[in-house]
Amino acid sequence: MIDILVLAIFFSLLNLFLPMIFSLHKISFKEFTYVGGDLSKKTELSGRLSQSSDNLRQSLPLFLALSVLSIQLEVDNSLPMHIWLFSRLAYLAGSVFNLYKIPLVRPLIWLPSIIAIAWMACNLV
Repeated sequence: MIDILVLAIFFSLLNLFLPMIFSLHKISFKEFTYVGGDLSKKTELSGRLSQSSDNLRQSLPLFLALSVLSIQLEVDNSLPMHIWLFSRLAYLAGSVFNLYKIPLVRPLIWLPSIIAIAWMACNLV
């Protein structure tokens, strides 16, 4: 389970940098480094990746806390942890390929990650 936790941490770091990476050809690195930077020239893809990153930050703290508790209490939550990670990867892919213009695709990709978090919590009780 520790390996899944480490992968999730690297995935979250990747999510933080992807919006910047895909806009560096239009916006200087300096503009990304401070709060007042002009990010108005961000690419459409970078905008979608920023939204995906924001969405990840909403469920990541719960996932991390439940994962650490699972490891500490020796509760096998590896399957829901895998489901959460793969659904977050799918969510990122949906952002990259702009699938969220299609109605109901976003909740169908997002929902398994929330169910996995609930499953992890139930396993700890």
